[in-house]
Amino acid sequence: MYVDRQQFGRIEDLRNLSTEQIEQMEFVSARDATTRYGTGHPSGIIEVTTRRG
Repeated sequence: MYVDRQQFGRIEDLRNLSTEQIEQMEFVSARDATTRYGTGHPSGIIEVTTRRG
C-alpha cells in the first residue's frame, strides 16, 4: 500500500487515516504498480492520495 506515493505499511494501518484526510483511493494492477514503484507487487497495490498530498 502506498500513501502519497510513499510505501505505507499494511492495509490495517489505514485505520490511522480519517476519511476527511483521504482524497482518492484506488487499486493499481500488478503491471501498473511495477511501472510506478518497481517490482515486488505481484497482486497489485492500493494507492491512497490524501488531501494534503
